[in-house]
Amino acid sequence: MIVFALLLVAACSEDNVKYKKYDGAPLNIAVVGESPDIDNELINFIDFQMKEVGANTVSNEYDSIFVMPDEFEEASKDKYVQLYKELTIPIFFIDSSKRALPFVREGMNYETAPEINNPYFATGYLYTGGERDRADKWQISLYNDVRNENNIQAAYALIFSKIEEL
Repeated sequence: MIVFALLLVAACSEDNVKYKKYDGAPLNIAVVGESPDIDNELINFIDFQMKEVGANTVSNEYDSIFVMPDEFEEASKDKYVQLYKELTIPIFFIDSSKRALPFVREGMNYETAPEINNPYFATGYLYTGGERDRADKWQISLYNDVRNENNIQAAYALIFSKIEEL
């Protein structure tokens, strides 16, 4: 019985990644939708609604924007496509099974966009423009594609590090 319990603990631990809690610069993140449950004194989440997000205001006051699943339909409306291009900070679509596609393409919304075989927990987007009309994108996965609290916290730590890097 004890051997079985030890094997069970060992097997379960394979689904948890060891990670370093984010310890970089303090970050102010505008959150559209329900704020994530993160226990880190360096992260300050500020609740927003899509209609409040303006490229100049948000880019000057915050380090990033998180769009949460409960606001995907609103955030995917065509009227926001240009806003995403005007941002000078990255925007992360958290838990989107359609990545950034329905948010950055006109004529598409979250409901009608195709599902993408998406192992990613978050997709980051920052329009960089130029001759090639380019955007930088980042995908953050959950460790071993296992959804648990530890792996979600690890994914957020990676996102925070990416934001600080930019």
